[in-house]
Amino acid sequence: MRKVHKDLVEKGFMIKLDDMPEDKKGLIMNAEFKHFNPWRLVMKMDSVTTPVRMVVDPSMTRMNKILAKGENRIGLIFIMVRCRCTEFIWSSDISKLYNQLYMDDPSLPFSLFLYREELDKEKEPEVWVMVRAWYGIVSTGGQAGFALDKLTEMLAEKYPGAYKSLREDRYVDDILSGEDSKQRREEQIEAVQEVLKRGGFSLKFIARSGEKPSEKASTDGETMKLLGYKWDPEKDELSPGIGELNLNKKLRGERKPNLEPVKTRLDAEKLLSGVKLTRSLIVGKISELFDPCGFFEPIKLQMKLQTPNEAANKFIERVETSPGMWSCSLLAAKSKLMKETIPRNELSAILLCTELAFMVKSSLGSEVEEVIYLTDSTIALSWCSSETIKLRLFVYNRVMTILRLLEWTTGTMEEVLFHIDGSQNLADLLTKEHDIGIETVSKGSCWIEGLPWMKKDKKEMPITSYKEFKLDKKTADNVQQECFPDSFLKEFSTNSEEVQEELLDGDEPPLALAALAARAGRGVAGLLVDPVFHGWIKALRITGYMQGWKTSYLRSKHLIQDEVCRICVLGDHRWDPRNETEKAEVL
Repeated sequence: MRKVHKDLVEKGFMIKLDDMPEDKKGLIMNAEFKHFNPWRLVMKMDSVTTPVRMVVDPSMTRMNKILAKGENRIGLIFIMVRCRCTEFIWSSDISKLYNQLYMDDPSLPFSLFLYREELDKEKEPEVWVMVRAWYGIVSTGGQAGFALDKLTEMLAEKYPGAYKSLREDRYVDDILSGEDSKQRREEQIEAVQEVLKRGGFSLKFIARSGEKPSEKASTDGETMKLLGYKWDPEKDELSPGIGELNLNKKLRGERKPNLEPVKTRLDAEKLLSGVKLTRSLIVGKISELFDPCGFFEPIKLQMKLQTPNEAANKFIERVETSPGMWSCSLLAAKSKLMKETIPRNELSAILLCTELAFMVKSSLGSEVEEVIYLTDSTIALSWCSSETIKLRLFVYNRVMTILRLLEWTTGTMEEVLFHIDGSQNLADLLTKEHDIGIETVSKGSCWIEGLPWMKKDKKEMPITSYKEFKLDKKTADNVQQECFPDSFLKEFSTNSEEVQEELLDGDEPPLALAALAARAGRGVAGLLVDPVFHGWIKALRITGYMQGWKTSYLRSKHLIQDEVCRICVLGDHRWDPRNETEKAEVL
């Protein structure tokens, strides 16, 4: 602790109150309110440069409750997808990002803490002032991100090469960027360093693909952490960022180290021999496998015990190497636990597919020339492609979202969703039980590099459009289970001859409200109260109150008793506007 504190004092990050300039000292002493930060040491043993850190915890004083946290608008998957599509990448870490932000003078009375070098509880502690932004304060991350964004914008014209790296390829203080040539990569790194230097920041290290990592970035000289993964820069290969097996409970965010290191399978079996394995413990350890891009999703999902059905999809990148021949590589995969019927789960898988494709398209922009969507479910494909069936609400909402995402991603309303046989669908590795090992998700596997048909031209792929195949009777019946019957719509549609005659006579057609709700949805049928949006019971209650207001208003217009008026018949003391719901239901 003394060593950590001394290092921070020498760098000017904190100053004893008695040593502060008189004007700032007076500002603090005369402040109406002073806040003292509780602090403690945090061990982060996988960090090469700062394994021990001094952090404050304003949550204990409720200070974090009133501070604005800000919003993280940069997703890891966006950065990783761009990284996977760049030939020469580099990674770095902005050194002590938070501590480079100076506190404004009005903030100093809220940045106090107690400390004494002797660490003797019998002696009165001294008051220290944190003059820089600090770890543990909820607003610090947003402030640091804003400072970097503002700095990048100010110098965008002079250093255009740094803009993409610092605005799009940065996650908090981690940078993962690159270029298509080594020379342009070095120019980009130089531009980033110059921009950061202008703001008082610096890079802790620089790791380049094709080269061994820096000593400041790696503990073994071969691999390093990269946005949750383990990266071998020299081979340019990713592996799961799994640490040592540790079953101890977390204490203040950290687990107590094992008594003996766990490096081999025998070590793991020895550790597990004295532990009672429960479902929650096993699922918890599986969840610790951090994989935002889904590279190792098949192994992770196969390890789960007795889980519900899975909806899954993946996005494959294809690059044309020669006319009619393509290279193939996995960019990202996603899965989601589902508990609906199989056709509904398949529809959710298509929705997941369109969401993932939209994210990839947003990451790569114009680099994506064409997107091909595939499903092995003829029922879900029919729901998404047919223009004649009337879908029920659950399916209708998801189909409309799918169509919207298809248009946003491809920029066209043409048919881009096709059928593929289940035996050729790699996404089934996430939905059905398979004998999966490490080799299944390793370099050269079908999961990573795709099946042979994926490297062919689109015309030669074993895919079928919706217009090219006919549904058998069983499949057609399954499709209709999530649709309104044609007879129902024909009988109660406002376009039918019977309904049109009743409308001409001025009478309300029987069950017309239900028919309109089934056909139109929110705000289409001209309904004053939409039962689809509000639900039948709530819509009925609202209509009842409206009818009650009408009754009360008409009562105020006649001076003598009226037999038709409900208030006149029941009396003011017995009439309740909530009873108008019954009349609304009759209407």
